Amino acid sequence: EVLPAWHSHKAILWDNLAQVLVAAGKGEAAKEAFRRSYLITRVSAGEGTPPTELALALYKHPPTSTAELALSYASVKEQLASMERFGLQGLAFLANNTPDH
Repeated sequence: EVLPAWHSHKAILWDNLAQVLVAAGKGEAAKEAFRRSYLITRVSAGEGTPPTELALALYKHPPTSTAELALSYASVKEQLASMERFGLQGLAFLANNTPDH
């Protein structure tokens, strides 16, 4: 095993898989991949953090088309920009707030 069981990179991989499954029209499989991404994010980034809340939103309300997917991730980009305005460095925040750091 290259990464620990609860690593933020694994959450990203599950999220990427979910995106592919949405594009392939496999909604139930995509929802399961979003669920796994959320579970890993919750442990690696912490309960109630912005990354966890974003992952939870994708799990609870998964996009059903590539158009919805694009809108969902546009919203994520806006939220990362908002995090940066409040002094959190977006993806740097994610990288530095995992159990390994």
